[in-house]
Amino acid sequence: MYQPSGRSSMTTAADHFRAATAAWAAGDHPEAERLAGQALAVDPGHADAHSLLGLARLQSGDRGAALPHWRAAAALRPDVAAHRYNLAELCRRLNDPVSAEPEFRAAAELAPQWAEAHFGLGNVLGDLGRVSEALAAYDRAVALQPSFARALYNRGNLLREEGRVVPAERDYRAALAADPDLTDARVNLGAALGELHRWSEAERCYREALERRPGDADLEAALAGAVLAQGRTAEAARLMEACEPRAASPALTRMRREALLPPVPDSAAALAAAHVRLRDALRRAAADPPRLDPGRVHQSGAEPPMGLAYHSADPRPALEAFAALYAPQITPLEPLSPKEGIPRVGVVVTHGHEGVYDRCLGRLVERIAARERVAVALVCSRSGANVLRHLRPSFPGEYLVLPAHVHEAAERIRGARFDVLHYWEIGTDATNYFLPYFRPSRVQCATWGWPVTSGNPRVDWYVSGADLEPSGGESHYTERLCRLGSLPTCYERPPAPPAPPAPAARRRTFGVGPDVPVYLCVQNLRKWHPDFDATVAALLAADRRGRLVLVGDEQPAITQALMARLRRALGPNAERVGAIARQERGGYLRLVSHADVVLDTPHYGSGANTVADAVACETPLVTWPGPFQRGRWAGAVLGRAGLNPLVTRSAMQFVETAVRVANDEPFRRELAAGLRAFGAVWFDHPDAAVELEGFWLEQVAR
Repeated sequence: MYQPSGRSSMTTAADHFRAATAAWAAGDHPEAERLAGQALAVDPGHADAHSLLGLARLQSGDRGAALPHWRAAAALRPDVAAHRYNLAELCRRLNDPVSAEPEFRAAAELAPQWAEAHFGLGNVLGDLGRVSEALAAYDRAVALQPSFARALYNRGNLLREEGRVVPAERDYRAALAADPDLTDARVNLGAALGELHRWSEAERCYREALERRPGDADLEAALAGAVLAQGRTAEAARLMEACEPRAASPALTRMRREALLPPVPDSAAALAAAHVRLRDALRRAAADPPRLDPGRVHQSGAEPPMGLAYHSADPRPALEAFAALYAPQITPLEPLSPKEGIPRVGVVVTHGHEGVYDRCLGRLVERIAARERVAVALVCSRSGANVLRHLRPSFPGEYLVLPAHVHEAAERIRGARFDVLHYWEIGTDATNYFLPYFRPSRVQCATWGWPVTSGNPRVDWYVSGADLEPSGGESHYTERLCRLGSLPTCYERPPAPPAPPAPAARRRTFGVGPDVPVYLCVQNLRKWHPDFDATVAALLAADRRGRLVLVGDEQPAITQALMARLRRALGPNAERVGAIARQERGGYLRLVSHADVVLDTPHYGSGANTVADAVACETPLVTWPGPFQRGRWAGAVLGRAGLNPLVTRSAMQFVETAVRVANDEPFRRELAAGLRAFGAVWFDHPDAAVELEGFWLEQVAR
């Protein structure tokens, strides 16, 4: 056969590769894969053909088949940044971050101005938990490409996981400015705003995201949660009902909707009706229990409503009914044998509750850890560990960081082999509510961070104080009740500002005249039971000059709902009731120190925080203890201080005492002196730490 001069009859690897790239560009991926394979049949060392064949295999969904080709491309041409990057990204997607890291580093060194390489390095360093290095890599990617939306979004995610929610918000907003269609950034911006308690803005984000993802059940649930957090219970219920057919568990969504309790009930009758609906929902659920998905309980919203603690009834029956639904669905873990050495105790502090834990229990746990008779670890989220280290840098114990999924968190705790697991709260979020069902430790204890029983038969003890519990108080708990002899805190003295000695100077802070007594209530407005309205009406009738000041809720709708109810209950006297916006710590303590008297709420009253603040500010606190622990903290502290006149036994006595304190300045000064003397010995007292340590050691010995 005649051959033209100067040309070979053989098709070269380069010819096959050119044809393959043309097929790929035309969208004919199977043909591109076939031609790349022919190129390699001619020249097995053709790095670009390996790269294209790996891309084709990846496009077909076979990551494993792509790996040897991209590994070969990187080995044949280690000086090509794209080959190193492709191999790195594939290793990361195959859950091999250790192999991915050096390849990403090589790509970034070969092409230092390539933002994508630094972005990939940030991703894999984040996977490896090397947060500061990951953030530095993202910083470099964004510096090179300021509108790099994915890098901004991923950096925001990492910052948020670290507890740095404010800079995370900035990154999410910048990512959306660069790419308004990056809906995940809008969703996570909503989540970040929720963590900052800016729920109206979170609601807006979720609504905008739903416009781009209509029918997304998880987004609809997030929107309902944001509306509920603002106190719009009826609207949240309608949203839940609308999304119920699309929910992962329609029955669970229905039960959650039916179990909603209003944060500020319109009346005692409305509150009673809500509890009837809850009991009916639990009865229906008992006949056909909604199914739990262990991988989703951390975001299910299936935990009992927190309103059960705020109301006057005993919550134990309802909490036991919830536990009867869930306990059979969660298999407890097999315990591991204890570690050698001193006993190990894990103290569980879940996300968002670090500040209140540190003020109420942080110093006590720190004292125990410093004694070294017990090895103490704080069991928390990654962001929580950062917050706790900042709040209490002198804590000598360890940290066990938990994943977000509850069943994975339980496995990690089990692997730590604690002798005792001590929960600061059980029931304030999905994690601390569902985690005990897995029984990741042989002994599990609840304590007064949430002042009601868990209802969970797998929680062994509830640790309280003898002064906090009434006679027969053990009947309020499904757990065995431990009554410590001391008040169960080592509370450090708050930085209270000195109050002016003259009433007129104090009252000026509230913008009233020198002869106008100021009654201050700083309690969470959810604690304002309708029963309290008549007591407040009697107080304002008894002191015609007095003014009642409340501290408003973070969510305006909740403050508005209570003020509307008080206007109905108080009539014209409601004009002498006002709400002050929530304050930073210093401003809040100034309010307490300048008030004439602080009023406790019935049923669920002041906890350790409010009582300690009143003691430090030397401001008399009038209380009316209830039948449950959650209404007895103020009475216990004032009883220890020998200030029994402030501990009343009826609504009439409550009113008479408050009016006397506010109007009888010598009497008030006498009470303030008693608070000063008590504070000198109570704050940071070590007895409670010694007693709690002894209780833990006793459980280990058993």
